[in-house]
Amino acid sequence: ALGIFDRFGVPLAWHRFALKLYLHHLMFIPFLATKELVEGEAVDQEYTTGDAIHYYLHDTVWIAQTFTPAITGKLTKLNIKMFRNYEEGEFVIQINTTNENGYPTDTILCSKDFNSEPIAEEEPGEWYEYAFDPLPSLTKEVVYAIIMHGKPGGTNPRIYWREDSTAPQYFRGCAYRSTTSGSSWTRNLYNDCMFQTFMLVPGEKVTYGTLHVRHPAIKSFTQKRNGLIVRAEDNLSSLEGQYLTGQVGLDVEQGDEIMATTLPDITYTYLV
Repeated sequence: ALGIFDRFGVPLAWHRFALKLYLHHLMFIPFLATKELVEGEAVDQEYTTGDAIHYYLHDTVWIAQTFTPAITGKLTKLNIKMFRNYEEGEFVIQINTTNENGYPTDTILCSKDFNSEPIAEEEPGEWYEYAFDPLPSLTKEVVYAIIMHGKPGGTNPRIYWREDSTAPQYFRGCAYRSTTSGSSWTRNLYNDCMFQTFMLVPGEKVTYGTLHVRHPAIKSFTQKRNGLIVRAEDNLSSLEGQYLTGQVGLDVEQGDEIMATTLPDITYTYLV
């Protein structure tokens, strides 16, 4: 066969090799492990610097700070930096939804009453922690509002919520002010109040590992994760160049999609 050629001058041995490549199936061989992540609490959103001034609030003047969670989970607690005037009083802190324009709505997801007596009277104030029962569930990339206000009839007791109005750097929300007990709001786009949100990140199972792609002549492959290409290579094999790639190793995670093409232009797809 080595001395036999077709009418184009191609050795018969090349024809046999090409047929072998065509008939040979590409193989995906996974080496995967599954790890269960432990549930835990973590800071999700925060703005904690640059508080040169403050907003005051009481029963009719309400202050809100919107925020956008980066993860889905339960809100375990809030931290707020503030101080108060000489007269203690009853106040409310709550989480509300927002409308399509980012303004607070009347829908309350959770709320907590508290007395201002433990709060410092001296500027710049201190950080104070508040938790809700039951814990509210928040969804990532959805805008929510932290609202604080006094209870009706308490105009004189005041809280001062520390904020940055010079060059705020929190870009996933801003401050709002209402002088009508929350019935209407004014957006202060270039102001941010001092706050931290803590989320309970649920435990989940994560599958990851190595995937071997095997064939006598791999031409190209593309690896996608969440619809985005994380790795791709072309021209891995060529008869003209007389080089062949028989195996590719990929670091993969569950949900990855791999598309591999052999030299005979047959494409195979594998979902991790």
